[in-house]
Amino acid sequence: MSSHTAAALIVELKLNQDYHDLFNQWHTFEHIPQRMSINGFTDSSRFYCPARKQYLCLYSLADPAVLTGPDYLSLQQRPVSEAETSLAGSMILKKRRVADEIFHCGDGLGAQAVFIEFYLSPGQQDFITRLVNDVLPSLYHQKKFCSCSVYCHKEEGKKKYSILIYYSYDSSLQHDSINELSSVFDIETMHYFSIDIYSLQYSISQSQS
Repeated sequence: MSSHTAAALIVELKLNQDYHDLFNQWHTFEHIPQRMSINGFTDSSRFYCPARKQYLCLYSLADPAVLTGPDYLSLQQRPVSEAETSLAGSMILKKRRVADEIFHCGDGLGAQAVFIEFYLSPGQQDFITRLVNDVLPSLYHQKKFCSCSVYCHKEEGKKKYSILIYYSYDSSLQHDSINELSSVFDIETMHYFSIDIYSLQYSISQSQS
């Protein structure tokens, strides 16, 4: 995992039943290698949330302009594989967005990740300053998680924030930090709030590809 990236392509999707094995093979051995062959893709990871039966795919980018560059756009002209053809009707795209990484701490991946999303009202912007300057660094120095990134993107004219926190197998640390984060969030004042626990299925960095 790289220590810092400029942005990330974040994709959430679901699958029709019985296609999970095929999807995992295609995503690991075909889809991700194609992306990682493009200069500017620095890391790729896939997570699965059993509670939502949903995948989270995150592609770290050195520059979001990569997604409008000729190398990336040329992928649309490539021959479609048999596996991708079989999956075409089974993948249900839930969300796709490009977000700026505004904070990162730690270095390493954990077996699980917590993914939090929320909006803030105009009067709550100080919350982000406190989150990235105090709350998350404090939790990291207490060794409550392996690493953490905070992302921001525009959605319907409003800033939407995402937090991805990696944990080891120690569920007690995960429980402690989730409780502490939950106490920081005044959920009733959030325009939107969600928190989900994902298992890391696969990850590769540019240095490994």
